[in-house]
Amino acid sequence: MRLALKIAYDGRAYHGYARQPNVKTIEGEIIDALLEIKAIESVEEAKLHVASRTDKGVSAWGNVIAFNTSMKKDSIINALCHLFKNIWIIGYASVEKNFHPRYAKQRKYR
Repeated sequence: MRLALKIAYDGRAYHGYARQPNVKTIEGEIIDALLEIKAIESVEEAKLHVASRTDKGVSAWGNVIAFNTSMKKDSIINALCHLFKNIWIIGYASVEKNFHPRYAKQRKYR
C-alpha cells in the first residue's frame, strides 16, 4: 500500500525539512520514526517522497509525504502521533502506487 500523510510542523527547532548529517530535520525525524515502528524497512524501498522542502526554522501546514508500507495505516498514524512533538499528522489517505506528492496540482507559500 502507498500511504500519503498530510503533515504540519513547527520548524523553529529544526534545520529545515531535508535530511542532513548531524542536525535535527523534519525528514530525519519522520524517517527515524517510520523505521522505529517498522512501517518501512528503508527510505529507498519505501520510495519516500515529499511535496516540498522547507528551510531552517520554517514551519509548514499541509505538506505531504508518501511512502510504501505493508503496515495498517491506522497503526502507523497512532504510533506516529505518540512519537512526534512538533510534527502533526493532519490527514492521511491510501493513494495510487505511482502517487508522487511533488506533482501536486496546487501549492501555496506564504
